Amino acid sequence: HVTSMDLWKLSWVHFNGIFMPEIYRKYRECGLPVFQAPHMDSYLSAFSDLYEIASSPSQTTDIEINTALSRLLSLLLFDARTAGDSQPGLKKTSMSDIKRYLEENYEKKITLDDLSERYFINKYYLTRVFKEQFGLSIMDYLQGVRITKAKEQLRFTDKSAEVIGQECGIGDIYYFSRVFKTVEGISIREYRHQWK
Repeated sequence: HVTSMDLWKLSWVHFNGIFMPEIYRKYRECGLPVFQAPHMDSYLSAFSDLYEIASSPSQTTDIEINTALSRLLSLLLFDARTAGDSQPGLKKTSMSDIKRYLEENYEKKITLDDLSERYFINKYYLTRVFKEQFGLSIMDYLQGVRITKAKEQLRFTDKSAEVIGQECGIGDIYYFSRVFKTVEGISIREYRHQWK
């Protein structure tokens, strides 16, 4: 029972697993074992989901719990890192790290789920903060990097457009052609002709 005079309400989730020591190490790197979460509703929702899944066992309970725990851990790691941003000397993942990763790995298949798992950041939170900081969504930024790299190759190499599309992570020639014309306003052939 909680009254208006109560200052604390305790909710907890206990879990363990083979990956927990590594996740806990990353959490400790943040340097903040306790912090104030900027969006408590996300935690309350994550806890509620976990409690509901655990109280309604089914054939997929383990998988559903794993998904819900991943969401909770992503929130914890991101918020702990963000809370530590103003404290000097703390290791933290910044949006610049993710931006640099995109620039260095543009040729690979990259999804929001991949980035969320790599940086232990909730993908919805990651999407919002990245756009706030750089003015573009993660996928739009990645597409821009890929088109820039493709333009370099179209200008300075004799590789076919099909090969360039594959090497820049854009895909087959039809998709590459469509994306290129949408972004640049001219066809791949017209762009290349300008520089020959």
